[in-house]
Amino acid sequence: MNHAASPSPTESEVNRMRAYKTSVATLVAAAALAGCAMPTGPKVGQLPTLQDGAQLVVYRPKDNASLYFQGLLDGKPIPDDVKNASLSLNNVSPGSHSFTIRLSSAFPSSSVYANSVSFNAENGRRVFVRVALDGGSETIRNIGGSITVSGSYDYRIEVVPAAQAESEIAELRYVR
Repeated sequence: MNHAASPSPTESEVNRMRAYKTSVATLVAAAALAGCAMPTGPKVGQLPTLQDGAQLVVYRPKDNASLYFQGLLDGKPIPDDVKNASLSLNNVSPGSHSFTIRLSSAFPSSSVYANSVSFNAENGRRVFVRVALDGGSETIRNIGGSITVSGSYDYRIEVVPAAQAESEIAELRYVR
């Protein structure tokens, strides 16, 4: 039996294989990170009837950023992170309140410029706050097998009228 030895790959072929493996690893890491930032709950559709009290509805339309934020109501964290294409319902007492977002520690090399909003909650009513991407970019790098995601984003936080918000939230998902 005569077994011919396989020719060794050329340096160019080895470099192409490394580049392919690096590209696949980067895509897998990017998909995993994006998955962390997506809500897992059911589609919103139509909001349930508000029984009593007041409610803050925080939502983020679908965008291309994998970042997620901690929402702060009157300086205290709300139970759900503000994720891409998500909605969170938060009961509040009637009266004056403020809402802002804080960047998650999962994105140490990123920065976000965000403003705060103040609003007055009335008994039996909802206040809708939209957290919307207003520009920026994200970079995914693979350096020596270490994946880093960095970016700089501008997010606009604003109170929006109920009719406008209700038309924007139907396809979003509850955070959990």
